[in-house]
Amino acid sequence: MHNTESSMNKNMPDISDSIVSGDSDYNAAVDLLNNKNYDESKNKAISANNMHIEERRLEDTCWEAYL
Repeated sequence: MHNTESSMNKNMPDISDSIVSGDSDYNAAVDLLNNKNYDESKNKAISANNMHIEERRLEDTCWEAYL
């Protein structure tokens, strides 16, 4: 296995965890919004966005190692 493949395999669990966390926070934000908990909904939406940003950063790191 090449170093780049090893690096990508190493980062895949982090990417997966980030996706799951972001999805969970997004769904929680929608539920809170539907229940008119606007401040909590905003915080969950921000958290989901932060997870999305982290997911993209990890993907970029994998591709940089691959290239």
